[in-house]
Amino acid sequence: MPGASDGRVPVYRPDVYVSPDIVKIGAPVLAQTALDHALLAHWISGRGQCVIPQHRVAMIVSGTTETLRYYVPGSGRAMYRAWAFDLRTAATNGEGPSYGAEGTITVGGVTVPFYTEHKSLPLMALVLESGVTPSTSEGQVTIQVTSDTTRQYAVRIESVGCWELPRAVLDRTVADCGVSLDSLFPRRPIIDDDATPSVVSLGAVYNQSHRMTVAAPLRRIGHIARWGYEMTTTSTTGVALTTAPYRLLPRKTTPTSTTKTVRARVYAENGDFRVVAGVAGASAWTALPATYAWSNPIDVAIDCESTSTVNGVPSGGYDTLSIEIKKPLASVNPAKIRGWCVYEND
Repeated sequence: MPGASDGRVPVYRPDVYVSPDIVKIGAPVLAQTALDHALLAHWISGRGQCVIPQHRVAMIVSGTTETLRYYVPGSGRAMYRAWAFDLRTAATNGEGPSYGAEGTITVGGVTVPFYTEHKSLPLMALVLESGVTPSTSEGQVTIQVTSDTTRQYAVRIESVGCWELPRAVLDRTVADCGVSLDSLFPRRPIIDDDATPSVVSLGAVYNQSHRMTVAAPLRRIGHIARWGYEMTTTSTTGVALTTAPYRLLPRKTTPTSTTKTVRARVYAENGDFRVVAGVAGASAWTALPATYAWSNPIDVAIDCESTSTVNGVPSGGYDTLSIEIKKPLASVNPAKIRGWCVYEND
């Protein structure tokens, strides 16, 4: 396995421009060009992704445990996640000399205590989830917030978000896309050896680029997330879950790409849901589970970022997306929903 220098991830983005004009048939091989390319790719691969965008929860937990649920993929490289919480005291029975809220947060088998002193003073808590198994698979992630009201008040969860932490070193594996940087210094022999863990020389740079875009592609994972109190509807026509649609800007995957597919899932029961995109329009209705669970996914094409504008926003503006649910005609029970996630899955 590489050492800290051989597989290092630069702290800052390398100030290099890798131009295809530098590579010419018959011209000498420039080791610096290959090394610049590898360092830039290491920096890109080593960045942490936003898994769950910070969103408003606004739930009061009093003497019990609330489990927050999300459905997302991973980047395939993360080993740690950082969870950011905005917590406050939810005083409901007057205020005295001591009226804080206390309890615990449990993430990935790690439990940490918290204490908030005043409902007007938020506690910004950061919890590190270690031992994350690198994976690109989709699945549910959960966190638990427990409120202890024996001596204090209830806690109000204002917001939650989650990010993968950057990597300091990339291993020479298919998942990490690491390259032996030491093998690219000037006057080192050019070796055709892409066998793991001996991912070295110019061939490794090419294969690294392939892995980053095809075998283990980079992605912008979390675009939309929500968990909160139960929402219900008895309408048999679509009801939007938000007062205004979300604005999205997914990544551009090829030079000619104008759209990128994102995937939506909801945690709900009894009914149907669909997504309505600003450009693509409404999707077909998808049935919700009979009891609370994550739904089957809906994929929709969204206008992706543009390389012809300064800020990357397409010339027509941000594409949008909203989620709608409805109650089945034959059911006497309402459609219910607790949360939803929209993410890139490839």
